[in-house]
This record gives sequence, structure tokens and C-alpha cells, in this order.
Amino acid sequence: LLDCSIPLDAQNVKPGDTDTKVLVKIGFFVIDVKEVDDLEQTFTADVWFTKTWNDPRLSEQALGKSLENCIYKFSDIWEPHIIVVNQNGGDKLLDKIARVGPEGNVTVRQRYVGDLTSDLDFANFPFDNQRLHFILAAVGPDSQNIAFEVDEDTTGQREMFSAEGWQIKLIGGNSNNEIIKTLGNK
Repeated sequence: LLDCSIPLDAQNVKPGDTDTKVLVKIGFFVIDVKEVDDLEQTFTADVWFTKTWNDPRLSEQALGKSLENCIYKFSDIWEPHIIVVNQNGGDKLLDKIARVGPEGNVTVRQRYVGDLTSDLDFANFPFDNQRLHFILAAVGPDSQNIAFEVDEDTTGQREMFSAEGWQIKLIGGNSNNEIIKTLGNK
């Protein structure tokens, strides 16, 4: 029988003391950009998000057992609350579940399909370049103690996209204490 029980404080309290920042690695894999609406300044994307953080309370060493084969709902485990700031509708296609590795690394994978807003500047049309943003922010009581980092291992894109008339390429990501962006060019 698999023992997936975790300490009560790991269910709803952030790891570390109250002032300790939790590093959350964010990965974006852009599956498709289906459409760019110039007039509405939106784009429709199909994206695979990965977020990973370490909770030493859930490590095999701390618990004396491995949680590697366990699956947790977010109501069962502490997780950083992160929103897509420029989301303009859409659907999350997978259940909100987390997996825990032997070192206490918690990983959540989510597929999102929907519209996002982006300020487009057509002053140099038809020779313009545009940036299509995925803007994330931590929210909630622990938001000041969340630090983002781009997870290069899970960030990337497919070679071809559905959006007609656009050449889209991932040009990297950047982060600060509050917002992480992944950018694309026209």
C-alpha cells in the first residue's frame, strides 16, 4: 500500500520561514499560436506550462519515505498561486495535480488554450516586429515571497504554428520578483 500522507503544515503553509523566498521555475512550451487578431490585440495560444519548486518537508530524507508515485490535488498541498495576467479567456485542459520527487521538488504541469492580450504596435507595418507576451504573477498571501526563474529545460516551441502570415519564434524569457514573461516576434 502506497503511503502518500504528508505533514499538515506542508498542506497549506509555504516552505521555509515567513520571509524566505520560494524559487518557482516556470517553463513554457508553445504548442501552437493559432491566430493573432491585430484589431483586438489578442492572440490565441496553446501552451504547456510547467512550474516546479522545492519543498524540503516533502523530501524522502525528511519524511523517511518517497512520495514519487503519489499524485496530489492542490487542496492537499501548498502551492504558489500564479495567474496569467494577460489571459483573456481560455481553458486549462488538465486537472490541477502535483507530483513530488525524492528531493522534495514539486512539479505541476498544465496545458492552457485560449486568448491572451498583447500591445501591438503597427507603426512600421508591414516591416514591424511584435512581441507576444505570456505574463505571469504570483498572487495571494505568499506572493511577496515567490521568486521566478525561467526553466530552460521545459521552455521551447514547435517549429510551425497555425497563425497565417506570422513568423513566430521564442526569443527567451526574463523574470523579476513579480512577473515572468515569454516573448515572441512577428
